[in-house]
Amino acid sequence: MKYSSTSTMKSAWLPGANWPVDSRDGRYIFLGNAVKYIGKKMFPDAWTDDDPNIAFSGRGFEQHQRVQATINLLGTAIARGDLGFALRPHDGGAFKLPRSGRDGWATFSLDDWNVDDFSQLFRSCKMYDGAHRINIGELDWIYVEQVGLKKLAAASEQSNASAIDTILSDAANAHLSPYLKLMLDLALRLKIGPDNQMKKDAIVAEVRQAWGSLPPSARLQEAMATLLREPDSQAGKAQRKK
Repeated sequence: MKYSSTSTMKSAWLPGANWPVDSRDGRYIFLGNAVKYIGKKMFPDAWTDDDPNIAFSGRGFEQHQRVQATINLLGTAIARGDLGFALRPHDGGAFKLPRSGRDGWATFSLDDWNVDDFSQLFRSCKMYDGAHRINIGELDWIYVEQVGLKKLAAASEQSNASAIDTILSDAANAHLSPYLKLMLDLALRLKIGPDNQMKKDAIVAEVRQAWGSLPPSARLQEAMATLLREPDSQAGKAQRKK
């Protein structure tokens, strides 16, 4: 029976972990780099390269959600054969391509991706090549084909764009109160975002200036300024606009 347990292996995402390089000819991309690449494509405004480390260490609900969606997309593409993969020895050497068993010898193939949860494979970024030997030693690093990865990224971006268009279309048909319209206008005009957090007092001033003929309410103006900022801003953690 093939040994394929990765649950007791160290996470490849621990701080200071040594990763292998992508193939010199650019044909193969290390699985860890592939996760970061696709994650940024799927979540351009939210993804950080710390997401996998946080998620695989059991912390961060939002990070876990982003990482799970990313590895599900990659894992499913590999399992379907849409994204080619290969293994490389831990210390370097020739890439090994998937192959079915012959004459009773254990090998590796797409069947190794026929699992209920891809987390263990992506946590370690390693796989057993199935070769019969006395000492298994370090498992092989997992790589994916660069060409297929770029196609998957393009498809992901197109899917995200379609989803955003649908949301905007639905929003256009929804009723927006004058208060919501004011907040949306300010968010766009001031370019407020996770990496651009204005001070609350400055936003309150902008709200008051744009208030127009709405019924006066200092309490609502303060609340709007709060809602336009990230939750971390209240603790002074978010990045502020310089």
